[in-house]
Amino acid sequence: MHLHWTWDLNAPSLIGAAAAALIAVWSALSNHRLATVARAERHDKLAPRIDFAEQDFETIWVESHGPLDYTRVRYRLLPMPIPAVDALAAPEHPDDWNWGAKGEFGPLAREERRPLYFRQVQPEIGGIVRVEFTCWQGRQRWKIFRQRWTIVRQFEAQAPPSVYEI
Repeated sequence: MHLHWTWDLNAPSLIGAAAAALIAVWSALSNHRLATVARAERHDKLAPRIDFAEQDFETIWVESHGPLDYTRVRYRLLPMPIPAVDALAAPEHPDDWNWGAKGEFGPLAREERRPLYFRQVQPEIGGIVRVEFTCWQGRQRWKIFRQRWTIVRQFEAQAPPSVYEI
């Protein structure tokens, strides 16, 4: 007995198999898209809530309101059209004054406050200062086990009260 391929018998099964394959591919892509959206929403919910608290003429306090303890926090001074501040420093010890446009706090826990010192370009004028914070949570060695967020905050570097004001 010799079998021959005939269009009448094999075409419907081939069309059905192709349709099933297309449906499977579409389903896989839809599930991947939904998983990506859900992962992005979870990531956004865990974004750092870092604010500036008290301030004087050379120090501003950085305060973390969570929602996580961050294993590493870096800061970077963002350029402005008219720069008010030319350097930042966050020393852990009195001898660690490394002034620069960027630096690191190290770990930052929820509800923890750290001083961030700034050096004004023209202290008598003041101006707006923008700082970018990059926060990591999780193990540093294993990329798949850590998350990273970047946020921007700003404050106004105030001019000190003049000695000559009455």
